[in-house]
Amino acid sequence: MAPTTWGPGEAVSFAWERIKADPGTILGALIVGGIISNAANSIGNGVQQADPESIAAQLVGGGMSLLNFLIASFMLGGMTVFCLKVARGESYEFGDIFKGTPYFGGILVANLLTGLGVVFGLIFLIVPGIFLALAWSLAVPVLVDRQLGPIEAMKESWHLTTGHKGNIFLFGLLMFGVAILGLLACCVGVLVVGPIGQIAWVYIYLRITGQRTV
Repeated sequence: MAPTTWGPGEAVSFAWERIKADPGTILGALIVGGIISNAANSIGNGVQQADPESIAAQLVGGGMSLLNFLIASFMLGGMTVFCLKVARGESYEFGDIFKGTPYFGGILVANLLTGLGVVFGLIFLIVPGIFLALAWSLAVPVLVDRQLGPIEAMKESWHLTTGHKGNIFLFGLLMFGVAILGLLACCVGVLVVGPIGQIAWVYIYLRITGQRTV
């Protein structure tokens, strides 16, 4: 389908309107998903900070970081399923965030390859890393929505983002600003920033691919 126009502000506004329509389920599901996705990292960091000179503590922290990467990759699949349903106006439920099993391996590999590529690019004057991050930014929604393999999803993301990288970059800056506002609002607003970003992200994907939204 032909892509449809979109703007960073439009994506954020769309996400906010969807959240307002059902804040209990949408915020509840995505906040819980976010907490689960980062719990192991928080525990690992706490262990390391409690005894920064202990080799055992550093090993535990490293192990928890690896575990966190695995858990986050699993949760990302389910949370993307959930957000796609929300953005399309389809029936959704809290339990959707735990339906990431079919996409776990693909997302794991895609996240690993994307992360390595972006880090490698950042080493070379930063700009190549930013370019790669933008080019592969839609890999996960593509992988989940079209059930592609990680390499195919990254290639398709590269293709889809052609002509949209500027807007995607501006969207990232806008979300950074929204996050700052969330921090200023006694940090409570930060809980809403993540869900807004996730729903806005799949909205951008759906618009670029010409699919329907609510």
